[in-house]
Amino acid sequence: MASTAHIIRRRRQRKARQASQRTQRRLWITVFTVLIGGLIVLPTAAALGATAALYSQAVGTLPVPEQSFAAGADSGATQLVDRSARAVIYSLQDPLGDRRAWVTLETLPQYVIEATLIAEDPDFLRTTRFDLFGTVFNLWSHLLIAPAPADSSITGRLVRGVIAPGSDGSGIDGRTREIALVAELNRRYSPEDILEWHLNTNYYGSEAYGIDAAAQIYLGKRAVDLTVDEAALLAAIPTAPQYNPFNSETAARGRQADVLRAMRDAGSITPQVYETAAAVLTTLEPGASHLPAVAPEFALYARDQAETILNSLGLDGE
Repeated sequence: MASTAHIIRRRRQRKARQASQRTQRRLWITVFTVLIGGLIVLPTAAALGATAALYSQAVGTLPVPEQSFAAGADSGATQLVDRSARAVIYSLQDPLGDRRAWVTLETLPQYVIEATLIAEDPDFLRTTRFDLFGTVFNLWSHLLIAPAPADSSITGRLVRGVIAPGSDGSGIDGRTREIALVAELNRRYSPEDILEWHLNTNYYGSEAYGIDAAAQIYLGKRAVDLTVDEAALLAAIPTAPQYNPFNSETAARGRQADVLRAMRDAGSITPQVYETAAAVLTTLEPGASHLPAVAPEFALYARDQAETILNSLGLDGE
């Protein structure tokens, strides 16, 4: 039988081993914590900081709607001249001058709004929201994995067409800037506010910026007075401005019919309203045309070529 002294000695040895084991566990926990901090936490924090910096840089010059309203129309006249640079063949400038006016959603017929949504982004009012996690993920994915595609929403179209067209020399690429600006617009404004901004600055071809300018230039009336067939004709233009009623009337009327059918199928208009609107040959503004008097086909071709070249350089050719 073990003596009392031997039992006490074994207990002390056991306690010493347990204390040593606890010390080793604490040491390993400390080592793992440092490793995790070095391999995961610190890089994640650095990435978050870099993402926040990019976001802040991108949205630093975000304009308000009123500042961008006349951005397209006030960019000055573009002139095409002959090779002597003396004879002006074609001059592109805002045909309305100071007659452009901002229209609110409340003053527009509902079918004008529905036609725009059907043609460009049917689910915009239902699905648009600010998504912090999605924005961070999109930025990281674009910067570290693969280039992200262009945002196809109305907010994305507003960013590319009005707020940040082409390259601005900010030091960050255009797609990164677009992701940040789309997120910030969705954070600051309601979908209705963004849609109103878009409708008032959207490009409808023939130097028409905004739904009201388009209604005046093509149809000789204000946007608040548009009929269903007229709303469909104009709503079809922005996704392909080259197919506007002045430059390509047949294509414009075909696209108008497509929008009317889509509105009927979506329930935006009743079958009876569709039949009535589809039977109308929408009347264009009498005598209105922005084709040049000299070599019109060549002038339009030259303009398209110039736009393509500028776009390839990262500028806003349109």
